Amino acid sequence: VLHVPCDASAIAREAARVLVRERGRLFVSSLVRAGRWSDRYASALARRGILAPLRSIEELHALVVAAGFAIDHSSRGGNVCCLTARRIDKDS
Repeated sequence: VLHVPCDASAIAREAARVLVRERGRLFVSSLVRAGRWSDRYASALARRGILAPLRSIEELHALVVAAGFAIDHSSRGGNVCCLTARRIDKDS
């Protein structure tokens, strides 16, 4: 759940560190921008420190890939993006 105030990049990197290459799986759910009224509500919650600022789906994907994962599946319903990613060997 990467929409809470946290260092999401550090969490993704640590997950990559402990998961087995090629077999380890990461399951992510995160609120994302969707061009809906709820973006404004989530932004108000972020200003109060209740949520992290919303990312775009592309930003969420980039965060996961930069940590050492290949995205296998991603879907969005409203402001919620769920994805599964596989740990890869970044050196290959």
